[in-house]
Amino acid sequence: DLPKNGRTRQVVFPKPAHEAVARVPNWPREDRVFKTPSGGLFNKSQAYRYWDPIRREFEARLPAVRREQLARARGGKRLQLYELRHFCATYLLDKGMPPEVVAYQLGHTDGGRLVVSTYGHPNEQLILDRLKEAYA
Repeated sequence: DLPKNGRTRQVVFPKPAHEAVARVPNWPREDRVFKTPSGGLFNKSQAYRYWDPIRREFEARLPAVRREQLARARGGKRLQLYELRHFCATYLLDKGMPPEVVAYQLGHTDGGRLVVSTYGHPNEQLILDRLKEAYA
């Protein structure tokens, strides 16, 4: 089915994400990333079976400081698949991507307003460092 905005789109699937997904045994190797091997929708146990090894790999590649921050923010709970949207938005904003570019990657059609208000949680230290650079 189409997303709730009714539009199809292409997204960038970064190489590390592709490599992590490729390491999952029996992952469906077709045009869609998130579907069962038979092409259907995930139920809860199927989603966990495929997501858990990717989550472990994702968390293992995070810098220790970031991993600790995320663990504290989640109260010790495991990272959920949907939370990658927030991580993606924050990561891209921290890399200097404008909100409208981040919005496109997330499938938003509002020009970046939702990214700024909800999804983007910029790194405060990075902001301070950029401000200091601007004034240097």
